[in-house]
Amino acid sequence: MGNEEILVCRQRNLDEDIIYCRELVISKTEGLIRDANYCTHLYSPEQITKMLKASGFDSVTIQKDFVSHSEKVDYGMMTNRMIVIANKK
Repeated sequence: MGNEEILVCRQRNLDEDIIYCRELVISKTEGLIRDANYCTHLYSPEQITKMLKASGFDSVTIQKDFVSHSEKVDYGMMTNRMIVIANKK
């Protein structure tokens, strides 16, 4: 993802249920803007439901494959998401 001025480079590694990512954002005129490392733990709908119910929530509903972007570019970890709604007992 980027444009004529900005280049975004991502390196991702999946280790079991965690994605480790390094993201470089580079401006053609200003050079390096950001060099960030982060990790994201991936949960299945079943795992999320189990954790929420163990924490006192009920009526768990999950919308899978939520996409809020209309353009077909790489939005990184924001491409497909789950929306989880639960009620506290």
